[in-house]
Amino acid sequence: MSELMTKIANDMKFYQKEGKTKELNLLRTVYGELELSRLRKPDKFNDSEVIRIFKKFKAGVVETINALNDNGREIPKDILMELTFYDLWIPKTMSVEDIVNYIKMNPIIENIKNAKSNGQAIGLAMTLFKMNNLSVEGKDVSTAVSLIRKSE
Repeated sequence: MSELMTKIANDMKFYQKEGKTKELNLLRTVYGELELSRLRKPDKFNDSEVIRIFKKFKAGVVETINALNDNGREIPKDILMELTFYDLWIPKTMSVEDIVNYIKMNPIIENIKNAKSNGQAIGLAMTLFKMNNLSVEGKDVSTAVSLIRKSE
């Protein structure tokens, strides 16, 4: 079982003991989706998949909020609580500006600037972030690498 799945199971027990039914129900729903994913792809199930599913649930809440805003309706507190709840499970990622600055502070910048292609440069940057256990979005790294290579 992944570390996050263990944490989810522990949090579900905590919410049940504390009588926090809203949080418990949200986690139960996510847990059910996670179990389906684990059964479908047992060899590919890890913490990244857990985070992906939390992002999927968050996207659904954001879609609901946008629809309510478009119709001029007030956003219920429960929906805002749900959004905040999912955000707690999703690691914060670096911004494009942070990525550019981090790359510029590392000796690997010369390799990124001199890479034969953008793909190779992005691969070098992604390796740098993975080696240092930093959370980044691939599209943000791609944008940052393009900015660095253009400013050459």
